Amino acid sequence: MKKLFVISALALFSSCSKQVNFEKLLPHAFNSPAEFITDISAGVRLSDYYPNLENIDSVTSVNANIKQDTLDKDVFRFEPQGQHPFYVLDVWKKQARTSLIVIDAAMKSENKMLFITSGIDNRERIQITSNEPVDEWLVLWQNIEVPLSCVDRSDRSIVLPVPENARWIDNSELRILAFSKGSISNQSSVYLSHDQVSHDLSALKSGFSLTPHTPKMTSRIVNADHQQKINLLQGSRPEWLSGDEYSLLDDEELLVYVRTYMGSSSFFVYNKTNHDIKKHISVPDNVKMGNLKTYFDQSVKQTGENIVINISAGSYEIATSEML
Repeated sequence: MKKLFVISALALFSSCSKQVNFEKLLPHAFNSPAEFITDISAGVRLSDYYPNLENIDSVTSVNANIKQDTLDKDVFRFEPQGQHPFYVLDVWKKQARTSLIVIDAAMKSENKMLFITSGIDNRERIQITSNEPVDEWLVLWQNIEVPLSCVDRSDRSIVLPVPENARWIDNSELRILAFSKGSISNQSSVYLSHDQVSHDLSALKSGFSLTPHTPKMTSRIVNADHQQKINLLQGSRPEWLSGDEYSLLDDEELLVYVRTYMGSSSFFVYNKTNHDIKKHISVPDNVKMGNLKTYFDQSVKQTGENIVINISAGSYEIATSEML
């Protein structure tokens, strides 16, 4: 755990060669992240997202027309210019701003093919990686978009700077989405404590109101010893609080999925049948496995980009990666 913290700290101090320092932001830009807007049929009611923001000057967008409702000054009508996967609405007051994000409701957000994960690259920088090529990225820090000019990008990954403004905030969040071929990825989040990646589970629970992950086969876990091991994992593994979740398999025989955060991963396996199963399952190459450790006397092993599962009838297993 200590080694992981040191690497994370180094990642942020060396970070990205391109830095970003936001100026002239409204206090609301530093608030807890506002929810994405997916329904614009009735307009956008500003107070739903920023209840204490009054007497604004305007709402603007690069790729949409925004008009204030003539009868209700709190509502803004949204008219897209062309088709885009997302729209950034900048809310202005006295030349300072905060933002809201509109996501195209037609995007296939449940597409399991597009999956992004967080980690540290080989130059010790924060990196978000996709399992497929990405057409467009959206990166937010709190309630403000991080310009892509401040992001190092390849076809499947981006390297993120940590905003200078984060130094003065106890807890803040980088939110990342990827878009490709009409589909939207999972939202990957990187949690910051000042200008460092947060792996402090007590801070994650209190600062971000996150709750421990509950394994999907939890109703089958009746062994008190096993429950105790799960409680220990919930108190020591960051991916159990803040991980990106990906379903590797869910059919009539097996439930297999993974949760991963900043390079640490947990695999969850449940045999639904009354017979033993041995199976090879492909794992996306943006999931870092490391050395896998199991807890419940079943076998989950890594071989290349696959895991090999050998699990008895009606059994379950959790395998965790070595936290590098």
